[in-house]
Amino acid sequence: MRGFLRFATRSRHHAVGVSALSLLIPPFSFVGGAIIGLATLRYGAVEGGVVLAGSAAIFAAAMWALAGSIAPAVVFVVVTGLPVLALSALLRSTASQGVVLVTATLATGAAIATLYLAVPDPAEWWLNVFVGFLAGGTEGVDRQGFEELAEMLRPVVTGLPIAVMVTAVCTVILARWAHAALDNPGGFGREFRELRVGRRFAFGAGAVVLLAMFLAPQGAGIGHDLLVLVVAACAIQGVATVHGLVGVRGGGRGWLIAMYLSLFLVTPAAVFALSVTGLSDAWLDYRSRFGSSR
Repeated sequence: MRGFLRFATRSRHHAVGVSALSLLIPPFSFVGGAIIGLATLRYGAVEGGVVLAGSAAIFAAAMWALAGSIAPAVVFVVVTGLPVLALSALLRSTASQGVVLVTATLATGAAIATLYLAVPDPAEWWLNVFVGFLAGGTEGVDRQGFEELAEMLRPVVTGLPIAVMVTAVCTVILARWAHAALDNPGGFGREFRELRVGRRFAFGAGAVVLLAMFLAPQGAGIGHDLLVLVVAACAIQGVATVHGLVGVRGGGRGWLIAMYLSLFLVTPAAVFALSVTGLSDAWLDYRSRFGSSR
């Protein structure tokens, strides 16, 4: 893996080429965002922006040649490229993954609240955007099929900003791992195990949970979306907490394997459990408590 990372960071052209190529292979598209994050962490936001612009331009040209549309490239820039660039620059300046997670969560919460205040029916707005994106560049295809698909997604479509946030944070964490593998072996693990959101964030998250119980009793609307956002953020904190506990207690990797398997096998229950763990850790600081008791 280090060989691949060294190749991808050998020069600006290598970084742009690897990022653009990964975008053309859907199973590896996340690599494109990680390379942008890695360039930002190593050389700064300007270099990360150059890699983003270059890879997006190549991707757009390829999409235009293959499908007659640059929409996928635009989506990549807005949904992945810019968030990863901004959060990676923040991580470079603060060296705190907790600050990155809190900032991303607050920004997403603000975006969700703004949309609900500005648009009478956010779900309908998202569906129109979604249908317009799918229908663009697909001449001759019945638009009704897209509309039927969109209706199936109505219950979850307002959660798109949350999906963007989680994807961006995870991509930045992956970029940080690559950065450490090249320049600071072992540094990523220490930093990730210390990821903390802080008590002020936990207090706000608790308030959101309580408000959501009254604002979204039927599982819809701004209260529901903010609740899902808090659960997602606290679950990431929970993953870091489990890693930290395994580290300070000298536990085997079997605990970590079990945690990740549960995320695939019983996703809702696992995410909820990790979220509770992460939220409560902000108050109880399990890692310090159990670490000092050894």
